[in-house]
Amino acid sequence: MTETTTSNNPHCTIEGCGNPYHGKGFCSMHYKRWLRYGNPLHFPFNKTIVKCSVNGCENASKTKGFCPKHYERQRKYGDPQIIKTRELRKNKRLPCSIDGCDEVSVGHGYCMKHYQRYRTHGNPLVKSTQKQKRTKNPLGTSPVSPKRMCSIDGCDNPHESKGYCQKHYRKFQKYGDPLKEIRSRQQRACSIDGCERKYRSKGYCAKHYEKLRKYGNPLREIESQQHRICTIDGCERKYRSKGFCDKHYQRYKKYGDPLKEVRRSHKGLCSVSGCDNPDYSKSFCHEHYQSYKKHIEPPKEVRQPQKGLLCSIDGCDNPSRTKGYCPKHYHKYKRYGNPLWVYTPALKRTCSVENCEKPHSGKGFCEKHLRKFKLYGDPLGKAAPRPKKQPKCSVEGCENLRTKRGYCTEHYLNYWNYGDPLINSVSPPKKQDTCSVEWCERQSDRKGYCNTHYNRVIKYGDPLGKATRKIREKRTCTVDGCNNPHVGNGYCRKHYDVVRKRGTAGL
Repeated sequence: MTETTTSNNPHCTIEGCGNPYHGKGFCSMHYKRWLRYGNPLHFPFNKTIVKCSVNGCENASKTKGFCPKHYERQRKYGDPQIIKTRELRKNKRLPCSIDGCDEVSVGHGYCMKHYQRYRTHGNPLVKSTQKQKRTKNPLGTSPVSPKRMCSIDGCDNPHESKGYCQKHYRKFQKYGDPLKEIRSRQQRACSIDGCERKYRSKGYCAKHYEKLRKYGNPLREIESQQHRICTIDGCERKYRSKGFCDKHYQRYKKYGDPLKEVRRSHKGLCSVSGCDNPDYSKSFCHEHYQSYKKHIEPPKEVRQPQKGLLCSIDGCDNPSRTKGYCPKHYHKYKRYGNPLWVYTPALKRTCSVENCEKPHSGKGFCEKHLRKFKLYGDPLGKAAPRPKKQPKCSVEGCENLRTKRGYCTEHYLNYWNYGDPLINSVSPPKKQDTCSVEWCERQSDRKGYCNTHYNRVIKYGDPLGKATRKIREKRTCTVDGCNNPHVGNGYCRKHYDVVRKRGTAGL
């Protein structure tokens, strides 16, 4: 097999193939086979169709010898020949599944009659024991069915579902038996003798059940912790934890022995005679050390109150609490250093104005008189208005009131316009630079003229008025014998169009 060019052989070189040339002497189909398999005559697969393995099915097999329809049935139901009811109902409804019944099925494979029995009694073959009589409607001729009752003997409650009333249907739904007897828990009592409390759990009431759950014995007596005391001999303090009071419990928790003696960290006692307090600093207790620190003197001997049943203050019958004082005197002693300290409230200051008893606010006055004092300078009322000085004009001999910069209105305008307040504004002096035009007294602006005459010079060339304009001659066509007005290139409109179209030869 030789390769030929497209110019000598424009078609495929394979015998019997008349497709156009594509490459390497082959058409597009044989060229792709040659690239993929190395042989342009290679046939990749056999196109013989295999039918579905189910008898009577002529569809092509796709997976595991089945067509897509039978493969789905095999995968879902395990049988490729199973018939779904929906597929049959599309063409024709199935008959009732009850033997001997030829009616068309409506639901769950039953006809209407058996389906209603199935919904009511749970069994399509059960017949109702009560014969329901249909009576006539007193308002018309249409029949009316009577109310359906419960199927349980002796129960006159209305029907709820499956032949039972609501009560028996709930039992049937929960226990499977509509006649099951349910014991009420409210009638049960605690199993402990003499206890008539309501049943809670495991045969006991709530109280005994908690004892059983917590201690393992429902009859255990629990000692009240309110009246318990420390178990240490001779200690009558209140119980706290693990049989000890707070003091012994802290020792037990810290050292492991509630009776261990703890030494004080202080070196000794206070050096002041009669003071048994522990040493705090510089051989003084805390109280005497503060006195020493404040006055920088050795503290004097302080009489310590004797501890007793009553307060050490004469005439006070309250029981003592700390350092021989009752709580009232001890608070005064601790705060002010004197248990007999008496509070003397300061006198309320009033207004200094006579017959005014309002509280003081500021500067010896109440709020009302203070406001008047700030406004008028007198706390009793509004003061007489002070005469205002009316400044006059600073120009000698002018008695007009001053307005701005020390001048009255007239002199201020002279000062603003001419720089001198004494110049008369009615006849101001004429300045030296004036317009060069006679009888014009305006100030010169440019080139010796005022603004008006200078604009006339620029516009007309004459400061006194308009200049005589030259009459411009009208231009006519250059063609001999034509007097039409000029338009362009020396010609009128007519000859200009001719020259533009035909040239000068057309003239």
